[in-house]
Amino acid sequence: MSNLRMIQTTVRNVLKTADAHHAKIDPKLRASLETATAVLSDADTITIDGPDLGTAITDALLDGRDVASDPAVIRAIVGSHITSPAGTSAVRDGATARLWTLLRDNLDNLITPFQPPLEKAADTFTQAHAILSAHNIRSITDPAIATAPLTVAEAGIDARKAQADISAIRSAVDGLLTLTGRADSSPLGHLTRWVDAGNASASQILELGRSVTEWDVIAAGYRISVATPTESAERIQRANSAQEVANREASRDHTQEARAHAYRASN
Repeated sequence: MSNLRMIQTTVRNVLKTADAHHAKIDPKLRASLETATAVLSDADTITIDGPDLGTAITDALLDGRDVASDPAVIRAIVGSHITSPAGTSAVRDGATARLWTLLRDNLDNLITPFQPPLEKAADTFTQAHAILSAHNIRSITDPAIATAPLTVAEAGIDARKAQADISAIRSAVDGLLTLTGRADSSPLGHLTRWVDAGNASASQILELGRSVTEWDVIAAGYRISVATPTESAERIQRANSAQEVANREASRDHTQEARAHAYRASN
């Protein structure tokens, strides 16, 4: 049951966060998620109106109807099965399987709608960061903001609001990825899911640390940007490729320096 609650909570949080931040999930996909979630929630309370099985069979026999094809008998059979422990479990399992399939097969389609609102919040945070850092403010919780000029105070408010929006979207997306087993927990995977570092190498990105804040990302010259699993893999590949280039250049420089040192020593 705990897994069922986790699935329901995750899906509801994704849809609720999408509504709050105007992330437009495909209507058909959303309807399918809502329907499967509702069936999963109502599995224990589904009932079918009509006479019980005994009464339905008796009525059919007394009225001379074929018991095997009588609609009331068939309805009573279905009703008795659905309300039985086995029937309830079957409904629950079916709805869960449908949800898993929908989530697994549509991860990119579920995350992509969150990119525009995340980008909007990130842009607001970046602009606020520029104002705050220009006045020697070191974080959005810096006490100096309280006594700073009005433009700085307003930037502090904008930054905190933007951070709250970013955190809400991160929570929904991370929950979705964790639930489906697609959350890359490696240091590089964890960072590239939310940091677009351009052509930076893996080692440069890893310098941010696992507990990196939005402020740290902007201060390093990177962008706050949520990646789908497909895009995250591309970011990791780009970072590793840049790392290979950096390693080759470092090795070449080391070799040249060693040769120069040897030459100077021999003369």
